[in-house]
Amino acid sequence: MNLAHWYRMWVKRASELTPEEKAELAQYLPQEIDVNTMADIFYSVCQNFTTLKKKYGNVEPWDIDADVVKTFLLSLSNFELETCRINQKQIIPLDRVLSKPWNKWRLALALAHLEIKQTALPIRVYAYKIEGTGYWYVVSDGMHRATAAKMMGYSEIQAEVIREIVLDCATLRKRCRKSPRANYLLEVLGIRKSLRGMLGLIWNLVKSTKSELDD
Repeated sequence: MNLAHWYRMWVKRASELTPEEKAELAQYLPQEIDVNTMADIFYSVCQNFTTLKKKYGNVEPWDIDADVVKTFLLSLSNFELETCRINQKQIIPLDRVLSKPWNKWRLALALAHLEIKQTALPIRVYAYKIEGTGYWYVVSDGMHRATAAKMMGYSEIQAEVIREIVLDCATLRKRCRKSPRANYLLEVLGIRKSLRGMLGLIWNLVKSTKSELDD
């Protein structure tokens, strides 16, 4: 059996695993991670992965895919006023980190490390500075660590900021004014504000609050 089999065949609760299966699973784990802990977390992640990707892979409260926002930011190289390499460790807000999980095993392993209170390595990010709004962070390394921290209720995470990029927001607003999709993404990022966009944001906030109250 290899790791691929765990994705396809051996997704079980710890109580359902045979001693032989636990021994096989242990081969893929760091020594500090208990097999039973990992098995239960991996089972939970596999059962709920589609929901987890949507909940933690979306930019809230806009409810838009983080990968879409990330791709848009990366496409704005012609609008960079300044960019500098800083390689500096900082504590950054998780709600501004664009992370979308894609690998069940990595997400489960990151959650298992947090479960045992082990300090994770800093994630690595590119910081995009938006005038009057703050920063958005594109993850270079640590997508699943960032997502796991969000799932565990953390509001901040330690990161190494590789590069800081300042965008020319005024020019962006002018150049994108004829593109509804680009305008919408500018509103998500806080670069452009319109009455329609603000009403949409308020509506999403109301829906999000109502959903939490209903739960």
